[in-house]
Amino acid sequence: RQNTGLAVTPLLKTLIANSDRTTLTITTAGIFLIASVDRTIALAAMSAHHDKEVSHTLLVLWLPWTAYFLAGYIFVKWPLDISTAAATTCAAISTLLVVLVVAYAHSHDWQDPYFAYDSFNPLGICMSLPLFACLSNHPVSCSPATRRRLQSLAGLTLGIYLVHPLWLAVLQRIGLTGVSHHTFVGMPLTAATAFALSAVTTAAIRATPILRRVV
Repeated sequence: RQNTGLAVTPLLKTLIANSDRTTLTITTAGIFLIASVDRTIALAAMSAHHDKEVSHTLLVLWLPWTAYFLAGYIFVKWPLDISTAAATTCAAISTLLVVLVVAYAHSHDWQDPYFAYDSFNPLGICMSLPLFACLSNHPVSCSPATRRRLQSLAGLTLGIYLVHPLWLAVLQRIGLTGVSHHTFVGMPLTAATAFALSAVTTAAIRATPILRRVV
């Protein structure tokens, strides 16, 4: 799936360059819908049967990993006026619903509610998008040197986004996951490690002329 995502990156860039707001919004919503249905069904089955691997119910391939990127692009190019209070309230309600889902799962002997930790469950999407939209309207105040570093890092974001699932899979194989340690330690540590490795990988790819177009 990750390799497929890298292969279609030029197509994704072409889509962005030649689509208007309506087209991108419909495309992004469709991707979120497909990914959400696929992951919710698969993760529910996984939790109910205590499986260790998630099997996909649809041939989504690279689709899930482009949805948040497209959403972020839309929010930056066409900002939405969402107040901090509204975004925080939406996130809090979604978090509460996730807690209730986990409680329901445990009451039905689903001992591994992976649904709660997945970024493509519908509640996770409802939690993330308002926060993204809100934060995209808040400019960062920083020194010129810091701004230059942030702009350099910004150029790597698509590559980081497409590469990070590969590094998450590698980290899982060596025992570093968000749920293998206490979640307050495991999740930030796993996220920071995957981000750093993905940034280095993307920078290396961009430094290679024949591979530069894929990220």
